[in-house]
Amino acid sequence: MNRPRREGSRRTVRFGAHQALEYLTAALVISTAIRLRTGLAAPVLVAGLAILALAAVTDGPWCAARWLGRRAHAAADWVVAGALVTVPMFALDLDRDLTAAIVLWVAAALMAFLAASTDYRTRPARRAARAARAAPTEAAPAGSGAVNAAARALGRQAGRAPRSLGRAVGRHRARKVR
Repeated sequence: MNRPRREGSRRTVRFGAHQALEYLTAALVISTAIRLRTGLAAPVLVAGLAILALAAVTDGPWCAARWLGRRAHAAADWVVAGALVTVPMFALDLDRDLTAAIVLWVAAALMAFLAASTDYRTRPARRAARAARAAPTEAAPAGSGAVNAAARALGRQAGRAPRSLGRAVGRHRARKVR
């Protein structure tokens, strides 16, 4: 549920986009509820408000309150998707309101897709995972200790060179001004 995807696998959705799509899904479901007859609008409206509340109270870039963590949100996505599938079967008259049922089933499919393809990790966790993948392995050939030490020393000097050059240019400009 919360595992990061392997490289080369399907694309993942970042959590900010996930939340934005949940808000759009909630808006679609709530607008459908507003257009329904009054007696049948309540279950659809409650479903839309549930999606809206889930997106609003989860810790993320588009949250209103940070009451729910991302792992709990991941589990709640599956629960809401399941509820969106079952609500039309029990709470709506499918003969008269097939449109509302289809809207809820499409919303359930979108919620299930988002739950399956979202990277729920926070930004620092994604950066740490990316750095771990990019880090070189520790296995070095035998007898290369001197080469590694020389490479590290050259790397340090290369890192210091731009800073030293910038300071020298600054001192030179300061002398010209006087």
